[in-house]
Amino acid sequence: MGGWAPASAPPTASVRRRAVRARGPARPTAAAELAAGAPEKLAAPIRRTPHLDMPPEPLQPGTTFEVLVYVDQKAARTGEETADVEVETGSEVEIQLIVSKHFRVNGSAVTTMEIKDEPRSDAKQRFSVSVLPENELPKDIPPGLIAQFFYKGRPSGKVSRAVRIAGVATQAITPTRERVEVQEGTAADLTVVVVGVANDGRQFSCTVRSPWLEKYKVGVIEPWNLPQAAEDIVLDFMERITADAITPGMLLAELRGQGRQLFDSSPKNFQQAFWDLIDSGHEIKRIALVTQEPYIPWELMIPYRWVDGKRQQRGALGTEFSFGRWPTPYGISARQKIPLVDSFVISPVYAPPLSFTQDEANLVKNSFAGEIITPANFDNIEKNLGGQGKSLVHFCCHGEDQETLIAAIGSRNENEQDKRTRSRVQIIRLENGQTLNSTQILGMAGVDTIFEQKHPLVFLNACEVGRGIPALLGVGGFAKSFLDLGASAVIAPLWSVKDTIAHEIAETFYKRVKAEPNTPFAEILRDLRRKAYTPGEAQDTYAAYCFYGDPGASRASDG
Repeated sequence: MGGWAPASAPPTASVRRRAVRARGPARPTAAAELAAGAPEKLAAPIRRTPHLDMPPEPLQPGTTFEVLVYVDQKAARTGEETADVEVETGSEVEIQLIVSKHFRVNGSAVTTMEIKDEPRSDAKQRFSVSVLPENELPKDIPPGLIAQFFYKGRPSGKVSRAVRIAGVATQAITPTRERVEVQEGTAADLTVVVVGVANDGRQFSCTVRSPWLEKYKVGVIEPWNLPQAAEDIVLDFMERITADAITPGMLLAELRGQGRQLFDSSPKNFQQAFWDLIDSGHEIKRIALVTQEPYIPWELMIPYRWVDGKRQQRGALGTEFSFGRWPTPYGISARQKIPLVDSFVISPVYAPPLSFTQDEANLVKNSFAGEIITPANFDNIEKNLGGQGKSLVHFCCHGEDQETLIAAIGSRNENEQDKRTRSRVQIIRLENGQTLNSTQILGMAGVDTIFEQKHPLVFLNACEVGRGIPALLGVGGFAKSFLDLGASAVIAPLWSVKDTIAHEIAETFYKRVKAEPNTPFAEILRDLRRKAYTPGEAQDTYAAYCFYGDPGASRASDG
């Protein structure tokens, strides 16, 4: 099977209508300056669309050609999928060329560009790329090129292009141009960028960057191929750690064992970068994951290695570090400024009721100038969310996964892999027997416009009383839908959680956010996640919560 190398097939996920652009002060390219101090505000940001030029196609096997990357104010062209770059005039950005296994980059796969307030800015050097000989060309994945932009060490836009090679099937791309929002931002101690190679959930390219070590300042990239589809790996994992009969001791053993196996399956360049940072003595505080792979629970990975015949092991990533994942097909960093000043609360009244939902709704309402949407039915939620903007939207509700419902009532002899493919949709139980699914939220009148304007934080506290087979909640459904609408960040459990503990998590989170505006949201969730690893008290609910956003994002302006 083909993979990706430095310098893949263009992303196949649907276009995210709004993306968030990271920004920082104008500066030289020195990485030491990159990591120093709080960012300054930009005076006059400009937005440019990246493009990728190459010779006429189809390309012939065994030939060498040049690739030119530049930015201008024109729309994406046929065959291009773009995410705009927005920085201050005169800023220098890095460009990394990623190629599918059909190609080889001759020389460096990294260059720079100074983005000027002119009609066009060009990369400082062209890339030399060769098409592999015919007998070495992969035939099972489409060929393509990606130019990934980085500004201040953070993913900041890109352009993907389908490429036609004689005798190799290609994949068409609809021209797109992403609109982005400029903001301040500083790089995490370790940034991991995962780009999909083929639409099979198995083949990816991984780039790791860090401002603290020379080797990783411009990024190290390697293929990352999984033994099976990521979704299946996670479903198997979820079923084991959420089993009803599991004791706290058994859960702790499962989390530790699975955590090591997850680390084994992680990209090798990430493993190396992690231990290189540890060995350097530099303290790792924040890890950012910008990814097209939405399923793997990186937060639960437990790093370990063997040194002189002895095992060295750390705690789970999500318990030692502030960890934020940003699932996007465009290599775009998340916001670091999310001031919470007002809120909507969706808290349906059920019979029998969920425990503590009224207390939770009142806590959010009283802490952040809230309004509880009553009654919590479809029309009323659409009217409110699409009528006025709030900086926080909190759900305390029943959450279910349609795939789980079908698997629970269907024949166990049927092909459940096929059923998962046919039925994946997430739902929230509303009042009066109504439901809201993760597709409908995208089509609610006015909600997209409001989210584009306000970029709220969304907290989806989806509980399920008397769980049978727990639902897979946090991946691919509501979390992705809210991010597609323009949310700055989403907090959601990866699987259905117990209502009493879910309330404790929400209460602790909001009290700390209120009292500690400078503390990153991911850090608060890190401290809560640690409880899943407490001997004698372990509960899977503590491990379930995921932060979709920048690991440095907080209420205050300093991120």
